[in-house]
Amino acid sequence: MQAIKLPLEFQFTTKKSANTTCQGYIFSNKKEGKAVKMGQGHRAPIGIPVISVHDSQRHLLIGLCREGPNLLRLNMFSLTSFKLLKRIAMANQQNSINSRYILRSFSADQKVVYYHESHANIEVRSSVTLKLRSSYSLSEICQEIGLSDMFSELKTSLDLDYIPHLSSLVMLLGPKIALMDDKKAKQLPTVIYEDTTLENYRSINYDENRKIMLGVGTFSFLLVGFNDTGVSYTKTLSSNLLGKTSRMLCWNPAERMIVLSQRTTQKAENFHFLCYKDGRLTHTASVLNLPPYGNCYDEDSQLLLFMEGDDRNRYISSISLRDFNDRIEDLDKPVELEGEIFAFLPPSDHYHDTYFIKFVRDTLIIKPRTMYEDEFVRRL
Repeated sequence: MQAIKLPLEFQFTTKKSANTTCQGYIFSNKKEGKAVKMGQGHRAPIGIPVISVHDSQRHLLIGLCREGPNLLRLNMFSLTSFKLLKRIAMANQQNSINSRYILRSFSADQKVVYYHESHANIEVRSSVTLKLRSSYSLSEICQEIGLSDMFSELKTSLDLDYIPHLSSLVMLLGPKIALMDDKKAKQLPTVIYEDTTLENYRSINYDENRKIMLGVGTFSFLLVGFNDTGVSYTKTLSSNLLGKTSRMLCWNPAERMIVLSQRTTQKAENFHFLCYKDGRLTHTASVLNLPPYGNCYDEDSQLLLFMEGDDRNRYISSISLRDFNDRIEDLDKPVELEGEIFAFLPPSDHYHDTYFIKFVRDTLIIKPRTMYEDEFVRRL
């Protein structure tokens, strides 16, 4: 059989897509501002990254990767040598892209807390060997605190953290927040807070240095202080800037500050800086009309990083939150801020809509987000 040559008007040629020419950039020298390109085909065979945590004390990165329909792996990387140190398989009956994952690392106690909604067990693992230390059934916890009828919902909305000085897990379970002692076998959970309003708290964050937990809701924030035995106080904070169009970008307990992103249009958002120094949320500053390309906050350097620019030129800007309140003359009069240019992205024929941005140990990592990350993965 002979091939038929098509007329010129029906012929077509292919070219390499701009989406596949670069997997991202690494800036390892801030002074020079030069980027190292992540080339295609240089990705380690570790599967699709799902979520990661940074162990700053031991200079480790622990990441959960998806390797198949029913297989996940925990991978431990050295941030000093950039080598894979350990990996362990995590079999799951169901491993859809939109599953609920939680991964937390606690250096002082050498613990990693892991949760996957398919088996609904909270696992405490060693951050040295990644081996299982203890496990808690979410179904049994819900039964103990009277939330059995909400179990199906809580499997997909659970959030948790770890309180080292109490050796306890703190869990956000719908309208209730509970403590679970991780030292004693078969310890019953203790409810430390129950919301009686229509607020829906979505996540919790615990600051070990100040022994404070922040609950993030749609219309308010919840502060819970801890002492050596348990809860010392609770306080609710609200602002007219909170709502369904806003989300928390970062929390700086040292400055008693929360930074919000508020979407104004499909292609623009504002950053609002809120201070609760005097016991109420005060709007102190804003960065206006930013494109929603991506952002991140680094707790060690206290830098808020975000991408700016247009289709011809992109760059990373930064705002330092260190001693932020001392630099604002009047906390009751909001000021408009501009970011300081941190690094320029190399010129490109094709910039992506959104980017993953991470700043670890003076190394800036910028990676285009794929479609499944943007549209289908539940925000964790």
